[in-house]
Order: sequence, then structure tokens, then C-alpha cells
Amino acid sequence: MPDRPLRYHTFLLSLWEEPGSESGWRGSLQNPHTGERFGFRAIAELPAFLRAWIQTHPEEKPMRD
Repeated sequence: MPDRPLRYHTFLLSLWEEPGSESGWRGSLQNPHTGERFGFRAIAELPAFLRAWIQTHPEEKPMRD
């Protein structure tokens, strides 16, 4: 296999139910490398966040095979 850089991102995902809220569930992602945390009022926000993250943070954590 050729020596090529791999890119990956690590997040810690937390989910909790919020009784009485419109969406029912909320969540947060934390970047364990930086401590930065991102909150979500609805789980449906998560895929859009991840798509945007991939497009704007391609340089994080390069590795080799």
C-alpha cells in the first residue's frame, strides 16, 4: 500500500433527552484535542455541522498508514 496521508477528526458525542422541547433530543460534540465544544438543539443539526466541519478543517490530525 502506498504511503499516503490519512485525515481524520475525533469528537466525543453526548446525547440527552429534553422532555418538553420541540426536538426531544439535544446533543454536543467536543473536540478532545482542543476542548472546543459544539451544541445542538436538535439532532437534525448534526449532519450539517459535520459536512461543514469536513470542508473547513481538512488539516487536522494527519496520519500515515
